This record gives sequence, C-alpha cells and structure tokens, in this order.
Amino acid sequence: MSKYLLYDTEYEDWDCVIEALVEMGYPREAMRFSETKVSLQGYKGDLRSQKANLVIPKKYVGSKANDLGFEMIDGKIVMHLSEYDKSSTFTKYKQNKLKALYQKQTILKAAKKLKKKVKVTQEKGKIRMEILA
Repeated sequence: MSKYLLYDTEYEDWDCVIEALVEMGYPREAMRFSETKVSLQGYKGDLRSQKANLVIPKKYVGSKANDLGFEMIDGKIVMHLSEYDKSSTFTKYKQNKLKALYQKQTILKAAKKLKKKVKVTQEKGKIRMEILA
C-alpha cells in the first residue's frame, strides 16, 4: 500500500485548479468537488484517512494509481499524491505542468475581470501570454 504525501502549492482558486487539470486532459465530469471533504481511495479501492475537496478518481490518474486529491487548508490548496503516483503517473513533470497551467488560468481570469484580451502562444513547452489593450 502506497502512502499519501502532502504537497504545499501556491494554489488558492478552485476554478483555476480545475481548468488547469482539464487542460492537462483530466475530464471535468470525472472530477468530484465538494465543500465537504471526502476520503481518497487507494488503488485497491480501499478508503484512506486522507480527505480532499477535489478528487480525481484513480481510474483517470492511471491503471494502478490512487485517487489524486486537493484540499483547502487555511486558504491554500494542498495536493494529496501517493508515493507510487509521484514516481509513475503524476511525476514532477506533470506537477510542474499543473503549476504553469494554474498560473495561466489565474492570468486569464484576472484579464477577463479587467475586460482585457490575452494572446496565448506555446512554443517548445513554454507558455507565453500577452495582455492586449
């Protein structure tokens, strides 16, 4: 049984986390979000003691994966990721990609609030954003 690790993040906005995960290919309709925290499941379907507000079910994380969870603690969103998934299905590469896409979503959300348009380009894995007048 792979234990869950708790990762601090810079995330504070659920909408931006969800949009970033969707952009990574996780189906929005598969994500479970609740103000009331729910238990995460291990790869055998066993309920774990870790709880989360946002859960990506294990079947969408990988064939032998555990649920991936995000929990709001003191105004910050933390990530629950199993040791197994950290090295196989949700590696540092994916964690960094989520971080970059979250930042992109926060900029898009702020620009929309200010009624600004944003030109987004991606080249060689880098996201470039330009706020237009």
